[in-house]
Amino acid sequence: MRVTDLSHLPVFGICGFSGAGKTTLVLDLVKRLRERGLATLVIKHDAHRLDVDRPGKDSQRMFAAGSDVLARDRTQSFLRLHRNDS
Repeated sequence: MRVTDLSHLPVFGICGFSGAGKTTLVLDLVKRLRERGLATLVIKHDAHRLDVDRPGKDSQRMFAAGSDVLARDRTQSFLRLHRNDS
């Protein structure tokens, strides 16, 4: 089945200052959604420069929690997907 209309899928955005708890909130949401059998994709935009996939960084923590991750800044993008062997 090919899906072309994705308007029925839930999408929401979170923004805030550094240290406000955005990552903590997203990690909790990813955990709860994954427990319900739902797939997640976190899109992270950095207005400055990406620093991805290092231990402790948001992108690595969200991927480890089970979410696929797309990170972008003004000049580059980084996509990390979980392998689906089913």
